[in-house]
Amino acid sequence: MKKRVTFFGVLICAATLRVFCAAAPAGAAIHKALPQIDDYATICALPDGGAMIAYMPAKAETGLAFLRLDADGNTVFEKTVKGFPFAFPMEMSASGNHVAMYGEGLALFDLDGNHLWESPWAQGRATYVLLRENGLLAGIGATLYHVSLDGDVLREQDIAPENAYSGRITCVKQTNDNHLLIGGRIRLLPQGYKKRDITEDDDGYLYLPDGSFYDAPSVAWVTMVSPDGSAQWVYSSDPDEIYVESFESVNDLHVDTNGDILLAVEGRDEGYYLAFLRRLDGNTGMLTGSHRCAFGTDFSVIDRIFAGHDGAAQLVGMAAPNMPNSAKIVPDGGEYAYDRGGAWDCAVVASLPGLALAPTGFVEFVTLAYPRASVGADGALWMIGSTAGHEPAQAVKYESINVIKQEIDK
Repeated sequence: MKKRVTFFGVLICAATLRVFCAAAPAGAAIHKALPQIDDYATICALPDGGAMIAYMPAKAETGLAFLRLDADGNTVFEKTVKGFPFAFPMEMSASGNHVAMYGEGLALFDLDGNHLWESPWAQGRATYVLLRENGLLAGIGATLYHVSLDGDVLREQDIAPENAYSGRITCVKQTNDNHLLIGGRIRLLPQGYKKRDITEDDDGYLYLPDGSFYDAPSVAWVTMVSPDGSAQWVYSSDPDEIYVESFESVNDLHVDTNGDILLAVEGRDEGYYLAFLRRLDGNTGMLTGSHRCAFGTDFSVIDRIFAGHDGAAQLVGMAAPNMPNSAKIVPDGGEYAYDRGGAWDCAVVASLPGLALAPTGFVEFVTLAYPRASVGADGALWMIGSTAGHEPAQAVKYESINVIKQEIDK
């Protein structure tokens, strides 16, 4: 029987980190050890080619510290935000001269790490924030809040379709023609019932009017919203085709050069984490292809999809190889997972040639627990990995996937 690996177990397991110096020759990767970070951290690429790192100060239950790096990985500044009330994990979004932190709360900072405001209405609820130069979009449950840079709520949009009991926005992208692509997951109502017919207890369990328990399936969900706020189309995965735990969610989405939409979908199956790539027709939202990305493991997640230097879609995620403790490339139905010594966690990257859904060129380029990634406007990939107190974190920057491959092949 295969060993089941829970997300929590992977998150806290020890990972062996390679230590690098920050200096690197032109065109090479940048690696920067971060001994001051011994817990969860997140990273966001900045317009100047550098990155902002946010983390919780050591031995603190709340609080926030920033570390800003330039494009060469040199430290610009490091500062602690005193009195910051929210605890990690939090995520980060950057645009123009601002950085937004969201998760347990929502707060805005400038690029010097100065705290501009925090929002009480989003406390404990912000599931995704898209920061734009003229404001931000905040997903809270299945509601999209349009917020000014001063923190004022300008408009609220309930995005959930009629067949949803509840929902969670996990990604928002703006298209070139100012439409919004909104992805996440929804918990489906039973057929023939309205939301008012369902009772929810304090633990989140749902019950039908006759008192019987209702196990609401969570399905992957995407909608295209026009500039006037109307839904152009809605996609949701088929609850009869998802796995044992009846759970799927969209982690990220990307509009490719053909106008189609690529989805990074996460599924669950009795402790397994399953990664899927799906393609939707950009005009209709119809599903045109799906592919499971196993990476030769029982645990795989695709976190981000983005455009590389050549315009091809690329992705980054993580996997927990359950392969023998020997360095080798293991084929799995045309895919490849790279294992260096049987470590539980590794970051993986890939490119999607043409319109293919089967990724190629998967590599492990640094062994990290719970890697976080961000892609800059120049296409460079920044990553940070935290190891939950076992080893210091490190930040890594790659100008392209080719640089990653060159380093691994050495």
